[in-house]
Amino acid sequence: MVKKIIVIFLEIILCGCSFKEKDIYENYEHYNINSFDLLYKEYTNDETGKIDTYVVADIVPKNQTDSVLGLLYKISKDDYILLDILSNGSIIDKTVVFSTNRKLYTLGSNNVSGVYEYKLNGINFEKNKLNLLFPDNYFYYSIELVDDSNLRFSGIILGNNGTTVVVSCSIENNICEF
Repeated sequence: MVKKIIVIFLEIILCGCSFKEKDIYENYEHYNINSFDLLYKEYTNDETGKIDTYVVADIVPKNQTDSVLGLLYKISKDDYILLDILSNGSIIDKTVVFSTNRKLYTLGSNNVSGVYEYKLNGINFEKNKLNLLFPDNYFYYSIELVDDSNLRFSGIILGNNGTTVVVSCSIENNICEF
């Protein structure tokens, strides 16, 4: 019996190195964002009571040469992980806005055009393309304001001499009006 206990104890000691805790963030790209142009928002996580910090920064992901806007999540003091790429070559303060209810709204660009809603929960998020019904010939270029039920956009109407027009869109029914 004593030999059996010693053998088990030795196995645990010798094999213990393989029981290291797995880094749950090892499959993410990591960034130190000290010198980045950024927009950030903190939310208190209702489940854990922990502060979740999200950042939108102009980054250059691995294996790319062009800068993009990335959604990042803070895991420690100077360590952020890339959750998703939002758009290419956009201006942060015109194309991204955080709401008060753990949501992020962003304008896509190029091959991912549209308006997107992110529901944020720690490192997890749900991304949905909104099917907003804009007036005919209206082209938005920035998000001006967001509240719990409406998004406002600045844009132009083709044939209107390039005059900026603000449109308000209901998130609940997707209808947009001047």
